[in-house]
Amino acid sequence: MVIAHSAALWCLAAPTVGALGEISASEAHLAVNIDKLTEFAIITLKEYQVYDIHSRRKKPLYVLVPGDMMKSSYIGAILIGLSSLMSFALIAADSEAGKAKSALCAGCHGVDGNSVNGIWPILAGQHASYLVKQMKNFKSAERTDPVMQGMVAALSEEDMQNIAAYFAAQKAKPVAFDENLVAAGESIYRGGITETSVAACMACHSPGASGNELAAYPSLKGQHSEYLVSQLKKFRDATRTNDPGSMMRAISKRMTDGEIMAVAAYISAIQ
Repeated sequence: MVIAHSAALWCLAAPTVGALGEISASEAHLAVNIDKLTEFAIITLKEYQVYDIHSRRKKPLYVLVPGDMMKSSYIGAILIGLSSLMSFALIAADSEAGKAKSALCAGCHGVDGNSVNGIWPILAGQHASYLVKQMKNFKSAERTDPVMQGMVAALSEEDMQNIAAYFAAQKAKPVAFDENLVAAGESIYRGGITETSVAACMACHSPGASGNELAAYPSLKGQHSEYLVSQLKKFRDATRTNDPGSMMRAISKRMTDGEIMAVAAYISAIQ
């Protein structure tokens, strides 16, 4: 399977047998076995045409042609990171240390990352890569919020990794949503809006709204509708600008309030 878009390109060859080696439970979810990566040769691929999933264009962006066989003992995945793809790192995140550090987060986000107020996002089960990115963005003021900027000001990168690992390991609880909007929202999430060139949300966030860990695209499923609506509107009016390649700003500016509310309701309904 080969997928490409304006922010990241990745190639996966099945089956993924022994490609990256075993990753122990104590290693962070971002960790990869770097030694095994040096064993990769070029993978044999049939000719694939790769399309830009955001622009709906018919002409392929790339054509991959057959190459040489990679070592049979390491049939697996080649991951090529571009602008939005996080660097791989061998970081042993400590979720227990993260739990202790997350005490200040509990006031808004809940002890286990399940906030009870819809204006505050659920963090439970969110990709650690995305959580780390947001904390870093708040600290650097690339994303602004006076409360969050104060919360992360004293956090080290290790603290952020540990906190993210803790919340990523928690389980999200179901939330309320407007059932009357779900059908319209599903149409937008899965098919986009042709008339205004709004791409399908599932192109980046996956059919099940679980996001993309390596690209740090967030899991959206089961998130509070109120929070989703607020963030889409912030992207639309450019008061939030930490989206890679301005992707979310480009999409949301073509959406009406009604469309935003509908897609948020559908996402909240996904478990």
